[in-house]
Amino acid sequence: MTEDSRREQIQRFEFDAEWLAVQQLDLLGQVEAQLRLVRQTMRQIEQLRASPHRVGRELTDAERTRVLGSLTAELDTLSKQLTIEGTTCHEMLAIVERMQRRLAEWVGAAGTAAQR
Repeated sequence: MTEDSRREQIQRFEFDAEWLAVQQLDLLGQVEAQLRLVRQTMRQIEQLRASPHRVGRELTDAERTRVLGSLTAELDTLSKQLTIEGTTCHEMLAIVERMQRRLAEWVGAAGTAAQR
């Protein structure tokens, strides 16, 4: 192996290591966002469980309409939140898969270099 090819290989490994570090930071940001989303979803679920939504006596038609409208709005918000959480999970998985592919390439390149 010539000195130039060795230097080039080291630069490629350094670039790949830097790329993996950046991807890891991106993944960390996604995890933090996911935690915030889960916390918000928990708050929304707790609101649904709160006593204003429990009915003791029979409601009038106007009260029933108001309560069901409010409940529908909260369920819509919760549904949107869960969709966002799902999207975030898919994005996190894509980051991990890219990192795994790059690492496999890196291992392959190291193995090839070791055989020379």
